[in-house]
Amino acid sequence: MPIMKKILIQALIGIFASTLWNAAALAAGSKLLIKCWYDNNGVRECGSTVPPEYARNRIELLNDYGVVVEVREAVRTREEQEREQERQRQIQARQLKLAEQKRRDDVLLNSYTAEKDLLLARDKTLEGVTTQMDIIKKNLALQVSRLDQLNHEAGNYERNGKTPPAKLVDDINTLGQEVADLRKSYKTREVEKAGLIKRYDDDLKRFRELKRKNLFN
Repeated sequence: MPIMKKILIQALIGIFASTLWNAAALAAGSKLLIKCWYDNNGVRECGSTVPPEYARNRIELLNDYGVVVEVREAVRTREEQEREQERQRQIQARQLKLAEQKRRDDVLLNSYTAEKDLLLARDKTLEGVTTQMDIIKKNLALQVSRLDQLNHEAGNYERNGKTPPAKLVDDINTLGQEVADLRKSYKTREVEKAGLIKRYDDDLKRFRELKRKNLFN
């Protein structure tokens, strides 16, 4: 092997070995002699000892090469911890809200291809609820009429100084409960219908927004 080539190879081997050694030494670190901290004004200071008044602040530990090998975060007070927890809670709540909105948007776009499809679905749903309300209303009118008739019969007994028969009283009580249940059911359907109208109005508004957004993207 030519002498110059041999010398070059040995030099390269030496450089490679030195590089490995330095890397290993840097990775392993040396005695931590330097500590850097931040005072109450946010100014970075360094030394071998952290002043007691700054011991709770953020501290960086440096090796002989000036490389930060460890960071000790500032110790938070209870109030600071509670504020951080509240901040994280708000972030999580916003993320959940965005995820829920994304899910609803996907359902909306996958359910309807055009605005007219959404309107048809709305009209069909509202028609079903309206039909139920009409049935309840008719049944309610019939039962109220029967209840008025029974109350009139009971009143006749009382006007004649007699006690209404127990069966008549039971029928009045039973029918009175049925009337109350029907009125409650009708009110429930009213609330349901109002909620459906609002939901479809919101869906229609959001559907238009998404379509406009997709149009310009």
